[in-house]
Amino acid sequence: MFGFCTLDTDLNITQWDTWLANVTGKPSGEVLGRHVADVFPDLRPRGLLAALEYAAETAAPVMLSWRLHHYFFAPADGEPFPQSALIDPVFEGDVFTALRVSVQDVRDRRAAEDELLRRIRQLEALRKLDQLILRGDLEATLQYVVETVTRLLGGLHAEIFLIEGAHLVLRAAWGLLNEDAPRRVPLEKGLIGRAAQKGEPFFTLRAPDELGYLQVDARTQAEAVVPIIGSDGTVLGVLNLESDAPQTLLHGGVLEFMDAVARQVAVALHADASRWAERKRLEDVQTLRSLGVQLTGARDIETIYASIVQAAAHLFEAPAVWLYLHATLYDGASPLHRVSAFPQDGAGDAPAGISPEVFSREMEAGNPIVWNEPPFPAPLAGLREQWRSVALLPLSGGRGVLGLLLLGFAAPWKFAPEDIHVLNLFTEQLDAHLRSWYLQLDSLQNLAELQALHQVSLRLREAGSSDDLLRLTLEAAMQVLNVDRGVVFKRIPGVEELSVVYARGWGLQDGGLSPKMFLGDSLAGKVLLEGSPRLVPNLAEIPLDSLPDWVRDILRREAPSAIFVPIKVPDVFDAVFVLGAPPERHLEERDVHLMDTISQMASTAIQRNFLHERTRQQMERLLSLNQLTTAINASVDVSLSLTVLLEEARKQLQVDAAAAFLRQPPRLALQLQASLGLPMELRSALRNISLDGSFPGISLSSNRPRVVPDLTIAVEHSRYQALFLDAGFRACVVFPLMVKGQVRGALMYFFRQPFTPDFFWMEFAETLGKVASMAVDMSAMFSDLQRANMELRMAYDATIEGWSRALELRDNETKGHSDRVTDMSVQLAALMGFQGDDLTAVRWGALLHDIGKMGIPDSILHKPGPLTAEEWRIMQQHPVYAYNLLREIEFLRPALDIPYCHHERWDGTGYPRGLKGEEIPLSARVFAVVDVWDALTSDRPYRKAWHPEKAVAYIAEQRGIHFDPQVADTFLHMLEQSA
Repeated sequence: MFGFCTLDTDLNITQWDTWLANVTGKPSGEVLGRHVADVFPDLRPRGLLAALEYAAETAAPVMLSWRLHHYFFAPADGEPFPQSALIDPVFEGDVFTALRVSVQDVRDRRAAEDELLRRIRQLEALRKLDQLILRGDLEATLQYVVETVTRLLGGLHAEIFLIEGAHLVLRAAWGLLNEDAPRRVPLEKGLIGRAAQKGEPFFTLRAPDELGYLQVDARTQAEAVVPIIGSDGTVLGVLNLESDAPQTLLHGGVLEFMDAVARQVAVALHADASRWAERKRLEDVQTLRSLGVQLTGARDIETIYASIVQAAAHLFEAPAVWLYLHATLYDGASPLHRVSAFPQDGAGDAPAGISPEVFSREMEAGNPIVWNEPPFPAPLAGLREQWRSVALLPLSGGRGVLGLLLLGFAAPWKFAPEDIHVLNLFTEQLDAHLRSWYLQLDSLQNLAELQALHQVSLRLREAGSSDDLLRLTLEAAMQVLNVDRGVVFKRIPGVEELSVVYARGWGLQDGGLSPKMFLGDSLAGKVLLEGSPRLVPNLAEIPLDSLPDWVRDILRREAPSAIFVPIKVPDVFDAVFVLGAPPERHLEERDVHLMDTISQMASTAIQRNFLHERTRQQMERLLSLNQLTTAINASVDVSLSLTVLLEEARKQLQVDAAAAFLRQPPRLALQLQASLGLPMELRSALRNISLDGSFPGISLSSNRPRVVPDLTIAVEHSRYQALFLDAGFRACVVFPLMVKGQVRGALMYFFRQPFTPDFFWMEFAETLGKVASMAVDMSAMFSDLQRANMELRMAYDATIEGWSRALELRDNETKGHSDRVTDMSVQLAALMGFQGDDLTAVRWGALLHDIGKMGIPDSILHKPGPLTAEEWRIMQQHPVYAYNLLREIEFLRPALDIPYCHHERWDGTGYPRGLKGEEIPLSARVFAVVDVWDALTSDRPYRKAWHPEKAVAYIAEQRGIHFDPQVADTFLHMLEQSA
C-alpha cells in the first residue's frame, strides 16, 4: 500500500490522496495550500523537511529509506509503521514546477528482512559454536550456548543442566538473576526434569500453570526445554530457556534452533569426555611412573605413605583418601591402622583403625566396595555428611593382603573397568616398595637416628638463647622420634612453677598463652624432681584431679602415649621434655633412651651457651657502665641521668619496669624522680611514698638490697603490695642509694613473673646503684656550685657599681651619667644582637667607662676653664689608664673594650689609638653613641642641655664621621620607638 502528495516549489501542498488522508487523519481540505511544515511540524526535527528543501533547491530526486527515517507521515492514532518515501521533481517542459512525494507501507518487507536476519544470526551462532567445539574449551562452549540462546531468542535467561546420578546439575547459565536458584535438581523435578526423563523437547506459553513447574524467576511466563542427547541415544542433560514475552517464542524455528544447539552441545560433551579419558589414561600412567620414582627415592615410611595417598587421590579423582595397613606386613589377622590421609587435616573423618574381620571377605576376594548414599557401614559411620559416596579398595599383593584404601567422594562414584587395571598396577608398585622398605627398616632407623643426633648437635651449636636451645631440642626430638606432639616446661631456680617454653600439637599457641603448673601438681614436676626419664603408655591413665584445667582438656580430647625426660642445668634452670604420640605410634624404651641422649646433648649445649652468654653479657654490661658513666658526667639534670640509668637497667637486667626515688628531707618520704614501664595509675600512687611499711623503706632501714621473688607470698606485706599485683607485677627488687654515708633514695625494679636473681645480676644491679648514687651526688654538687657562682656574680656587680658611684662622687658634673648610659647601652647592644655574657660585659664596661679618670689630676679634671694643649694631652690618656688598671683583673677583661675605645671615632680621628671603622670594637661603637647622646641632653657647667631634636640631628649628622652608621641608625630607631 502506498499514497502520494504534490508540493509546489515553496513546499505548499497542492495534491493530497485518499490513502494519506486516511493514514494521517487529515482530509485534503485541511491541508491543501498549506506549507507542509505547518501541517506536519515533526518533519523538521527528524530531518525530513531538510530533504524536501534540498529536492526543491536542486530539482533532484531523493530516496528516503525506512531504516534511516523509520516513517515519513505519522498515523493519526497508534504507533508509526515503517515507510519508504521517494521525492521526484515535476517539470513542465524544462521548468521545474513541483515535487511529487510517494509514500509506501513497508511492514511486510521489514518482517521478511527481520526473519532473514534472525536466520543468519542463528547460522552464524552455530558456525561459531562449531569453532568453539573444535577449540576444545567445554566451559567456554557451554557459556556461549546459554548466552547466545538467551540473546537470539529474546529470553530472560537460559541454562544447561547435565545429568549426574539422580540429579540435574547446573553447568552454565546466562541472565539468571536469582543467586539462590537451585544448582542441583532431582530428575523428577520441574519441566527440565520432565524433558530429561522423556528425552523429548517441551514448550509452553504458560509455564507457571504447568504441573511440576519449578519457579526460579517470578517474571517467567513461557519456557522451552530441549534434551541434550548423545550419539548412543543417552540423555546427557537439557537446554532450558525462560521468557517473559511468550510472543517472542512463537516465531518459527525456536525449538528447531535450540535442538540444533543441543546436538552441538552433545558433540562438545562427547569430545570433551574423549579428551578427558585419553588425558586421564596418560595422567594415570604418568602418576604411576612418578609414584615409582618417589617410592624409590623415599627415605622414610611417612614419605612413602604420603606419596601413596596423594597418588590414589589423583588416580581415582577422590577428594579424600585414607590408607590402612596391617600392623605386620601381609598378616591379615593383625589390626588395620590408618597410616596416612589426604588431605592431612582430613584424618579425623575416618576411624583410626578397622578390624580385619569387618571386610575380610571383600579383601580376600580383592573386590572393591562402593556405597553411593549414606548411611555407611558401622566402621565408617563417623565420616562427615559431605562424603556422598565412599569406596573401599582392597590392596592385595603377591604374598597376601597388604591393607586397603578408603576413598571419599562428594558425588556418587562408579568403579569403571579401567579403574580395576589402574588399581592392580598401583598395588603392584605398593607391594614391591613396602617389602623393600620393611627389609631395610631397622638399618634405616639406626642410620636415621645417628644422622638425627648429628643434626641435633649441629643445630644446637647454632642456637642463640637457652630458650632457643630448648625449642630446637624439642623440634629435633619430635623429628627423630616421629611424633606430632611435644612440649618443654622450664623451671627457674627458686620458683616452684613449671612454665611452657614451647609447644607443638597440644592445642597451645606458641608465643601467646603460657600455661603454668606447680611442681607437685604434675607428672612433669615429679619426673623433674626424681631426675629420671619415664615412659607413659597412656596419658589418660594419669589421675586428672590435681592437674590444671588446660592439661585435663588436652587429655580428654586425646589419649596419647608419652615420654617424660628431665634436663638439669646447674645454676641456670631445670626443664622437662614431654613428647606424645598418637595411638597408632607406640613409643618404646628405645625411644626413651634416644630422647635421653638428646637431652644430655642439650644440657651440654645449654651449659656451654650459658657460659658464652654470661661472658658476652658481662662485656655488654661493662660497656654499658662506661657509656652510662659518660652520659651521667655530661649531664647535670638528676632526673635525666636517672632515666638514662633506668633504660640501661631495663636492657641489661631484663626488668619489666623500673623506678628511681629520692629522699626529700626533713620528711620521711621518697619522691619519684624517674620511671620506665610503670602504668599511669601506679606511677601516680608512687609519686610520694612513705618510708614506713614500704619495700623501699625496708631496704633503706637495713641499708641492704631487698628481693621479693613472689609478691603473692611475700613475708612482709607492704602497703603498696596490692597496687603492684593489680598492675600485673609478681616480683620486685629494691636497692638503696647511699651518698657519703647518708641514705638519699632507692632504685626499684619490677617483674611480671616470679623472679629470683643470680649472683651476676645482683652484682651488676648494685653497681648501677652506685652509679645512681654518684649521679645524685654530682647533681647536688653542681647545684651548690651554681649557687656559689651566682653569689660571686652578684658580688662582682655590687663591686663594679660601687666603683661607678665612687667616680661620680669625684666628678659631680657626671652624676647619674653612668646609670643612664649603662641602661641605654645594654638596650642598644641587645638590639645589635648581643646576648648572655656579652651583654654583661657591655653593662660592666659602661659602668666603668670613665674609670681611667681616676689617674687624671684634680687640677685638670676640675679646671673651670678650657684646658691647655698639654692638659688635654693628659686628659686623653684616661682610656689608657683604664686599660692598664683593668687588664690585670681577669673577670673584667671582656669589659675592657668600652673603657679603652669609647673615644675612638668612625673616621679614625679619635683617641687614644686612632682606630677606624670596624677596627673599633662593636661594644665601644655602641657605647660612643649613647655616651654622646647623654652628654648632649644633660646640663653641664659650661652649657645647658640640648633639646632632644637638636641632639637627634647631631647624631644623624655624625653617622659615618663620629659614629658607626648602622649603630647610629639603630639608636635613632630605638629613640623613635621609645618616644
